[in-house]
Amino acid sequence: RANNKDWLYDKYLSAYLFPKDFKVIENIIDELLVLKQTILHAPLNVTFITSDNPGFVIMEEKVVNLGGLKGNFELYFPLSPSTCLYLNSSKKLIGSNNNILLFPIVADTERVQKINSATKSICSNFILGQTREQVTTI
Repeated sequence: RANNKDWLYDKYLSAYLFPKDFKVIENIIDELLVLKQTILHAPLNVTFITSDNPGFVIMEEKVVNLGGLKGNFELYFPLSPSTCLYLNSSKKLIGSNNNILLFPIVADTERVQKINSATKSICSNFILGQTREQVTTI
């Protein structure tokens, strides 16, 4: 359907009119819920930034906007200046996904800076940070 111009033209409207034909969101949610849900915590001396285009995926060492969740990927989604959701497609939970377990990890400064640089690279219009100095030095 993605290659059919008629479907592409009205795909968003079609998803509302024919919800049984569009299971993309449900499928993505199901795929993400079986992954180990990790919350990265920034160390005291550095914070995460976000942007008008929050979250990104790293696939084959390339930073891309959210989407294209196929094969091996790492998903990063800054939640606050001190936390970032991290999912790795190769780290699945064993057992039922009825309960979501969160695994906290303290990220090192270098990792937070790499996440911030990637966030800046996919930004469309603006970056949000805890301080103006933080945003201008990335």
